[in-house]
Amino acid sequence: MTEKEFRTFNENMARCFGPDQYHRTKVWLIRMAEAVKRKKIIRALKSIRRRDGFLLDVGCGACDLLKSLPFPDKVGLDYSMHLLNLSRREQNELNLVQGNAENLPFREDRFSCIMLTDVLEHVLHPERVLEEIHRLCRKAGLFILNVPNDRLINRCKSFLQYVRLEKHFVTEYHCRYPASGNLKMSWHIHEFTFKDVKQLLEKRWNIIKFHSIPNALMPFQFLFFLSPKK
Repeated sequence: MTEKEFRTFNENMARCFGPDQYHRTKVWLIRMAEAVKRKKIIRALKSIRRRDGFLLDVGCGACDLLKSLPFPDKVGLDYSMHLLNLSRREQNELNLVQGNAENLPFREDRFSCIMLTDVLEHVLHPERVLEEIHRLCRKAGLFILNVPNDRLINRCKSFLQYVRLEKHFVTEYHCRYPASGNLKMSWHIHEFTFKDVKQLLEKRWNIIKFHSIPNALMPFQFLFFLSPKK
């Protein structure tokens, strides 16, 4: 897929799935997982709130998470103009930038905290994105990475579809999603296991803390708190 094709694909998916609606879903399990993730991220940010610098949210979407974070100076970046326009209509005070996560338009060591939540599975070249984030993150900075456990999620979707309960639990039914027998998230270009993510991180990042979201019994998401190797 060329960059031009990817830009068109990403914009179409953003309009189709409406990530702004994801955080307002009727699916209680999704709401619970997002609440747990938000609480853990806020707790981590409070520990670095007094430091100088900015927070960058790469792939900020409609800024549902970014707008609630306790950080004095926040910047949101997304590839989709559709999502940025949604954000600007509701969050005029946020500093929003359109850009590609594989070529971030900022100088080195610019940010004391960088977030990449539910984004790595959407990009063409995950390693390049992590390299760019490493370039921007300060030596004593914090990198927050969240990745869905798609292998487990898709197994659960198949089971729910088999017992005909998918409309009560599967998020896509509460977004602008075309009717289809395939419940896999078509916006995801990559599918990561925990081992896959660790291998991607080991060259440039130290793992400070890891959480299964919402919990170890239901590890639907992998949440990492990381420091750069510099």
